[in-house]
Amino acid sequence: MQSSSQHSIALPPVLGATRWLLGAIAIGGAVITMLMFFLVRQEVSAFLTNQVEQFVTQGISHLQQQINQDQYFVEALSGVLVINPDISADRLRNLFSIADRDESTIEFVYLATIEGGKVRKIGEVFKFGHKNVPMLIPDELRQFHDVLRSVGETPRPTSAVLSDRKNSDNKWLVIVRPIIGGKQGQINVVIGFSPISRLFSEIVSLQKGGILTQFSATEDLGNGEKPFIKLSDKSSTFSLIEPREAQEKIMLADRWWRLSFSSMLRGNAVLIVVLPYLIMIAGLLLTWALVMYLRVVRIRGAEVADLALSLHRANDELSRKIADEERMARALRESGQKYRAIFENAGIGICQIAPSGEWLNANRTMAQILNYDNPQELLLSQPDLHNHLFVDPNRRRDWFQRLKVASQREYEAELYSKDKKPIWVNVSGHSVHDSKGELSYFECTMYDITERRKAEMALTQAKEQADFANRSKSEFLANMSHELRTPLNAIIGFSEIIKDQLFGAIGQPQYIEYASDIHDSGELLLSLINDILDMSKIEAGKRELTESIIDIERVVQSVVRLVASRAKAGKLHLNSKVPHDIPAFRGEERAIKQIITNLLTNAIKFTPEGGSVSLNARLDEFGRICIVIQDTGIGISAEDISVALAPFGQIESALSRKNQGTGLGLPLTKALVELHGGVLDLQSEMGKGTTVSVILPADRVISKIQ
Repeated sequence: MQSSSQHSIALPPVLGATRWLLGAIAIGGAVITMLMFFLVRQEVSAFLTNQVEQFVTQGISHLQQQINQDQYFVEALSGVLVINPDISADRLRNLFSIADRDESTIEFVYLATIEGGKVRKIGEVFKFGHKNVPMLIPDELRQFHDVLRSVGETPRPTSAVLSDRKNSDNKWLVIVRPIIGGKQGQINVVIGFSPISRLFSEIVSLQKGGILTQFSATEDLGNGEKPFIKLSDKSSTFSLIEPREAQEKIMLADRWWRLSFSSMLRGNAVLIVVLPYLIMIAGLLLTWALVMYLRVVRIRGAEVADLALSLHRANDELSRKIADEERMARALRESGQKYRAIFENAGIGICQIAPSGEWLNANRTMAQILNYDNPQELLLSQPDLHNHLFVDPNRRRDWFQRLKVASQREYEAELYSKDKKPIWVNVSGHSVHDSKGELSYFECTMYDITERRKAEMALTQAKEQADFANRSKSEFLANMSHELRTPLNAIIGFSEIIKDQLFGAIGQPQYIEYASDIHDSGELLLSLINDILDMSKIEAGKRELTESIIDIERVVQSVVRLVASRAKAGKLHLNSKVPHDIPAFRGEERAIKQIITNLLTNAIKFTPEGGSVSLNARLDEFGRICIVIQDTGIGISAEDISVALAPFGQIESALSRKNQGTGLGLPLTKALVELHGGVLDLQSEMGKGTTVSVILPADRVISKIQ
């Protein structure tokens, strides 16, 4: 008993210590258990939340694929209508009834016409999908016409989310794709309608299943955003973690959808209360083992998440590449269609010819040039393959040999049309080689020049006839110089004898006056004939220069003395300036005198009283002799200068009517200057006078020996 009492006495402290220890262990275990509980909750929640978000992301990716399928479906319909715009509605239904549309949610397809920014007609409707979906009228959707007008003058694809006028909760995805081609000013479009409820059915099921707590979809309009879906879980059930918000984007033709969502793990509050006690009963080791296991699970989960993210990125990259390939294929199709349209409607003939001579392709214009009804008839007949195309086989052989070497342009050849009628064509072409450098075919363009060739031949023939007639006239006048001058010299000589009464006095004074008139008329006629004959000789190429060394100063002074009396009679100031050291010139002195005399005579003739006429001669910086004759006469307008320099050209004016001439002075002077290799330049202005420059070439100037 004593021992027991002693032990019992000793026990209280031990028991107390044990109680304290147990209490400490209990408290420590409770604390550790609670800590372990919160740690487990955090790890499990993070893992499950990541899994939930991945599941939601997969749902959104599937939504993107569904939208892409809808867009591809509408684009395919627009492509079919571009290729065959006359296809019937029944044929279209048959095509799409056999198409694989498992991934498409399109319910209706309408065809519409837009003109001037307004919807002119809504045509055929095609219904797909569920039978219990009521027929949708496009005008029942808000902003439907605004979406179509946004297609613009230049056709472009667009998409939008529109609400039903009767029920704003009933929303539709409208996909608009223009049909390339059509009448000027009109845009034909294909419109697909997909119910938003079907597109987002998977998202709604996630929200109903408790995975999503919040979900909203907003349409990016470029200048703002418009929300069209919002889902929320209003349940008051206690959740283990606070929801974490995430965002995704979905791309349409010309805009984005921004998807915002949050997910969380929901549990029972009773389980949360009981769980710490259960963990405390299980023991610290079991809790620790569980934590370690969950840590391993979390690490594995992170690895799986990283792998899933990598796969998601790879999938996005693959989708992007597929989209790029599809865009490239679409661009190639459009380019091919444009090329075919240009080929068929070109205003010139286009053809492709094999090296063997077989025609591979030809457009409508080529068939018309060769008088065939259509390109098919031309290709079936193969006239070139049977050597029935080129009139001259050597021209054909020469043409294709040229093409093998390089591209050819403006090659003219005579061909046979379908009815064996010869036609002239202008051909251009080049050779086309394959990737190995082998010759594949020749591509040629052709247009008809038959009428032009006829006109050229007629013009050439007329020119030859005119040249022959002009040459005959010039040769006739040149050969008739003696026959014309001899009678005139006799008339002038005998009239001068009678006028001067060399053989005795004449009884009647009138005879002397008549003889003087005959003499003056003969002199004038002889001067005219001399000018005509000189001009004719030059035109006929029979005028040759009798060259000698000419003293320019002496020639100028002699001509000035000759015309001085005329200038004095006209009350004009005549001035001349010739340097004493001006070099000599090799040429025909008579022709140089005639040039200066004609120019001074013209200047005096067309200068009113009180005016002035000046002549200056000099050696220019190029070693040429320049003789400049300037007057203050009536002048010539710019458009009349060419008339004055033409043979027999006369300009109508008061002085010209007073001083009638032949119109050969200036043309003959110009011809004589050019016969010496020189240049005659005439500058004039009405009412301010005329300046004529005679520039004689440097190779005829005789330089003085120093």
